Amino acid sequence: MITTRATPPPTYHSNRELAAALGCDFTTVSRLRNGIRIPGIALTARIIEVFELDEVDRGELLGAMCAGPAECGAWLNARCFGTAPVSA
Repeated sequence: MITTRATPPPTYHSNRELAAALGCDFTTVSRLRNGIRIPGIALTARIIEVFELDEVDRGELLGAMCAGPAECGAWLNARCFGTAPVSA
């Protein structure tokens, strides 16, 4: 279940901006947003840090990761990344 966040997450206008904030390649961000892959341990830690996820958010993220890439991508888009940008 995806819930709404009280405060909006940081806004990144491109996959490149988000990738720079997370310390990964923009193609990794694209794959996460499109539900092609789930983040590894280090990237999950950066997502938690950059988006300041609380215990509830972290639990929901881990649940989405366990459900598979599509569910994880949907959760990340709804709670952290926002709508996937058109540009790289």
